[in-house]
Amino acid sequence: MKISKIYSAAVIMVAALAFTSCNNKKFHINGNITEATDSMLYLENLSLNGPVKIDSVKLGEDGAFAFDENAMDSITPEFYRLRIANQSINLSIDSTETVKVKASYPQMSYKYEVEGSENCSKIKELSIKQMILQNNINAITKSPNMGIDSVDVIVARMLDAYKQDIKVNYIFKEPMKASSYYALFQTIQLGNENSLIFNPRNNKDDVRVFAAVATSWDTYYPGAERGKNLHNIAIEGMKDIRIIENQRAQQQIDASKVSVNGCIDLAMEDSKGQVRRLTDLKGKVVGAQVGTESVKLAQENGASQVKQLDSNAQAFMELKAGTVDAVILDRPVSMYYLNKGADKDVKIVGTPKEGAPMVFAMSKDNEQLQKDVNAALKELKDNGTYDKIHAKWFGASSK
Repeated sequence: MKISKIYSAAVIMVAALAFTSCNNKKFHINGNITEATDSMLYLENLSLNGPVKIDSVKLGEDGAFAFDENAMDSITPEFYRLRIANQSINLSIDSTETVKVKASYPQMSYKYEVEGSENCSKIKELSIKQMILQNNINAITKSPNMGIDSVDVIVARMLDAYKQDIKVNYIFKEPMKASSYYALFQTIQLGNENSLIFNPRNNKDDVRVFAAVATSWDTYYPGAERGKNLHNIAIEGMKDIRIIENQRAQQQIDASKVSVNGCIDLAMEDSKGQVRRLTDLKGKVVGAQVGTESVKLAQENGASQVKQLDSNAQAFMELKAGTVDAVILDRPVSMYYLNKGADKDVKIVGTPKEGAPMVFAMSKDNEQLQKDVNAALKELKDNGTYDKIHAKWFGASSK
């Protein structure tokens, strides 16, 4: 009996030693960050609940540092960052890696070298790509020659191109990698809002990207918390997309029930100074905003191809680029763009196609509201305010 107890104790002790040994796995991060004398360098774990401080060191003149840390009790690669103030270097570390980093402050977030980890090297590539994208977007949004609609179209195209690159060359290529997980959570600053580049809350394709990585992590890291988190994000994204799609379906109006007020066509002069007219559309490539009466008008006038575009701003861009021969737009929209400088490149030609007048929709039982609105409109016209507003936005007489 005594021998049995001793044996049991020995087994427990061996098991405990083995458990301790497993948890004593260490990873190592060392290197130099110059031009940061007396600065505090922090090593932080990027947990699912946010950054958690692991260790810190005050840098000397040579900027040398060395962190030797216990590995997280996780079957997946873990994410860390080296940070000085608001500058950081993102890293992914497995349980026993040794990673060497060289950088110079305060450009350390994009000018650094990393050795010893393929994932860390790819995360660096992704970080630099994201910074270039942000700089390009900033340049577009600050351009004084770009209208709001034009900026939105160009930024959307830049984001689509970036996402395609990341999906093809990183995420779908190696979805099980830490770098693919990292790519899912890259952000971009748009105005005052910091948004996910891959946003599963409002984009069906982005939900699929999250689901692809989640499925792969289930295979390579079964039961991992990060994998479960990806699945939860994908599932919630699917729910949000269904809600958005249902709302859009309820708001959609049958195109046959919509009348457009004053469709006119715009076109660029050719090399001989001639302008394309509505009757010249036969056999030509014509642009029109998707879902509008302009598409039908182009088809009725014999266009060989009707290029259906996402926005009026895109129509002007396609026209200036020469990818369409003409575009057909609503008259107020056309006049607004011409008034904002587009008249240097395009002209209004032909006679506007008459459509239904613009109206205010209100309850037929509220006669007083109808009288008040009509009286206000009459006053605006009588005192000249209407003409001033019209001239400000459309640059032409309202008569």
